[in-house]
Amino acid sequence: GKNRTPAGKTCAPCRKKTAIFHFFSPFSYQSKPIETIIHSLKYKRVRSLAPVMARILGNYLVRFRVFVPAGAVLVPVPLHPRRERERGFNQSELIARDLGAILDIPLRSLLSRSRPTRPQTSLGYAARRRNMEKAFSAHASEGYKLAILIDDVKTTGATLDEAARVLKKTGI
Repeated sequence: GKNRTPAGKTCAPCRKKTAIFHFFSPFSYQSKPIETIIHSLKYKRVRSLAPVMARILGNYLVRFRVFVPAGAVLVPVPLHPRRERERGFNQSELIARDLGAILDIPLRSLLSRSRPTRPQTSLGYAARRRNMEKAFSAHASEGYKLAILIDDVKTTGATLDEAARVLKKTGI
């Protein structure tokens, strides 16, 4: 109908509630194979899955002719330094690095975690939003026109929304 929103674009009513203008994902976390891949990467430390996820994401963007303007940068959603030390890596950064190489888009760490947060998996919608409040700080944007946030999972969008809100304050 006439009220449909183009694929990937945030609908008008939701735009009033979020800092995210477009959202793309070739993965459904409800899919058992995808859940297994993400869990294997994050918790079993199978780092070789990051380039696989990046290739799938890159193919998706090309296949659906997603235009990425000049001046865009990939920004991985950061982990708190303590969690990254425990895990040994940031899975979103691994995916973003490989995706950047595929699409020839630079990766920039424009965000950092301001404070540790509880894992989101056991939290409901409102608790996820509260958990992410003031969780990020942004670094100078260096004149970039568009930040493409990369994260491994989007459930309610609380993490991506807070990261986008903080980046927008820097002028991106």
